This record gives sequence, C-alpha cells and structure tokens, in this order.
Amino acid sequence: MMKAELYDLDGLVIHSPLPFPIGAVSEHFRVRPVNYEPPPIVPLTRDVDETYAMSVKQIFAYIASSMRSVDRDTWYFLWERTADIYGNTGGPNKRPWIDMTVRTLEKGLVYTRFKDIFFRPSGVSGVESKGAAILELITQYDDVTHYDDDPWVIFGLAKAFPAEKFPGVKFILVQELDAGILATREELERFPNVRREAWREILNRNKRMQ
Repeated sequence: MMKAELYDLDGLVIHSPLPFPIGAVSEHFRVRPVNYEPPPIVPLTRDVDETYAMSVKQIFAYIASSMRSVDRDTWYFLWERTADIYGNTGGPNKRPWIDMTVRTLEKGLVYTRFKDIFFRPSGVSGVESKGAAILELITQYDDVTHYDDDPWVIFGLAKAFPAEKFPGVKFILVQELDAGILATREELERFPNVRREAWREILNRNKRMQ
C-alpha cells in the first residue's frame, strides 16, 4: 500500500525558540462551539510568486518563522518514517518565504527527506491550500495522513474529506505546540477520521519502536 504523510511545518516540524507559543494566546479565546465549515477543495497553482512584496502581517510572520529550527527528535522521527513525506504549510508561496523555509529545513538536515512541499498561493486560505495538496496526493496514494496543530484546519479538512467517502484519508490533531488549543471530546466524536495526539508522545513512541 502506497502511503503519504503530510506535515504542517511551522510549529510542528520547525519549532519556535519561545518557551510559550504565541499562537496559543489568540486560539484559547476563540468562542466555542465552532461550526467547522469544509473549505472549497479545488486544484491550485503550484507556481512560485517571484515577487518579494509581503504584507505587514506576512513580514512579522516571516521574522518569527526565521528564528525557528528543527530539533534532533523531529529529525530522527522524520528519517525513521517509512511513508513518503510531504510538507503542507500555510506559508505563502512567495520566493523569500520559500527560500527561508528551505534554509531552515536544510540546517535541520531534513530538507531532502521531503518529496515535495506545498505552499499557499495568494488569495486562498491555508486550509484551502492544504486541502488542495491532499486532493492531489489521493490520486497517487492509497493512504494519506495529514498532521496539523490547528483544529480549525483539521476539522475543516475532515469535513471536506469525510471518512465514508475518503476512507484512506486521515488527520492527526497534534497538541501542545503552536496552536496550543484543546479540542473537546464532542468535537472529536463528530469526526471519525481525526485522532488527537501529543507531538512529544508521537516522538517518544517512535523511539520505543526502534
């Protein structure tokens, strides 16, 4: 069986040096319950935006992301995986962002582990972009699993790829990193194609299996 695993990069593969994730603050104050609407899933362009113009928000995000790195446990985990590995980030497909991401992965000695990295084209949301990457890979693989630390992304995609229609597509909601938000048991019960796991436990389990 052909298997592919997609990983959100910022906060999951590439870690923040800050002891407390910035993203956790705003996430904890979102109002619940939330109606996770599925994003429109359509093929998107993979063309790189060669311009260097970025919004103020993107510039701040670029600076924060440029300070991140890949730790040794994550390096070990990725190289021990048997599935094909892909990056599936909400980062923009602008040249400076792509170059910065590649440099960080190269420094962490994991860039060559990725078969490809999907970035977000201008004008679409991160969840739409990530859904388009899944849409592309399900034509090539029997089993596709996406790892992400944002429940709004995970549950939106889980609705777009329901288990009864896409039995080979699964989602792992990773806790304790940049999103820093807990999904309720009721939310998880609504989505049989979603499993919640702590990233540190995923890494430790991988070590125990060696």
